[in-house]
Amino acid sequence: MYVGVSDRRVYALSTDDGTELRRFETGGEVESVAVGQRVYASSDAVYAFRR
Repeated sequence: MYVGVSDRRVYALSTDDGTELRRFETGGEVESVAVGQRVYASSDAVYAFRR
């Protein structure tokens, strides 16, 4: 599961227990997250991260 939050990060969380698996930094408050072949986050720009 991927969650974008106001601390300028996108978090990858375990669907089993919610533990943090990874985190990605963005340049601003995260407004939206979309997941496909990559994880896309919208903040001050659009970021693409490998899953």
